[in-house]
Amino acid sequence: MEQLILIVTTSDDSQMLRDLGRTLVEQRAAACAQLSGPMESTYAWQGSLEQSSEWMLTIKTFDRFQYAVVDKIQRLHNYEIPEILVLEPSWVADDYLRWAAQQVRLPGVGPALNLVVPPNGAGGLRHVDQSEEHAAERIEVSPQRWHLYLHGTMHPPSLAAAKYGDRAWPTLKIDPGDLCDPMPYEFDAFCGQLAAALGVYCEPDGAFGWHPQFGDESGVASRTSVTGTIHCVDRRVLAVEMFAELRPEDWHRFVRQFKDVPWLVVQLVEAGVFVSPATMRDILAQATPH
Repeated sequence: MEQLILIVTTSDDSQMLRDLGRTLVEQRAAACAQLSGPMESTYAWQGSLEQSSEWMLTIKTFDRFQYAVVDKIQRLHNYEIPEILVLEPSWVADDYLRWAAQQVRLPGVGPALNLVVPPNGAGGLRHVDQSEEHAAERIEVSPQRWHLYLHGTMHPPSLAAAKYGDRAWPTLKIDPGDLCDPMPYEFDAFCGQLAAALGVYCEPDGAFGWHPQFGDESGVASRTSVTGTIHCVDRRVLAVEMFAELRPEDWHRFVRQFKDVPWLVVQLVEAGVFVSPATMRDILAQATPH
């Protein structure tokens, strides 16, 4: 049977944690979510010793949903750097394990798909089954520009495979029907959100560019450069295509704009696989020169 895991996070906002736990259980990404507190936390933050009252959310799920749940926490959490711990219990009662497994099982989750854009954009987006041969290719890690899509899905993705190349880059299974549903964003409102939060300018046809002009702590200018297209259906956002050279921290700033998307997945076009935003951030961290 699959591995039951506990995912723990803390916050000073008990209502945010309560809503997060309820959402995960309702969407069958978790069997149970328990909120406890308040408790007193002592920690160092930006050179000062801090004390605050916090609550703790303990999420009981299975390892195949780990990356989906972690992404959900990162996108909805009110902290800049949230505490997220993944724990494996040494023993679980058989009856409880069977009950938990029944709560998170999703019928109809099919193989991963490859989304491609036909030449000259004719016919919009189409979906093609991913081949066994393509799925076995390595995910190359380099500072070169990435070609990727951001998709919103209605159900939590589960793990499809665990290793590509020399590193374990967890990839995801995607329900084919999910990729046909638009995200909960109207095009003009979404463009306005990106402009207000990140300074992204979007053309009327969905083309956009993002070139943040700020330095990191060492004073080095950002290497982030993003161009892309927002694909729509009936003026609602269906997918966001990106050609990008990204720093992990800028990637995190961008995907946090998708807080209203039930589940966010990343398609790496060259590799023909889907990964979670958290996995993509890890890939970028390895690719970024230090």
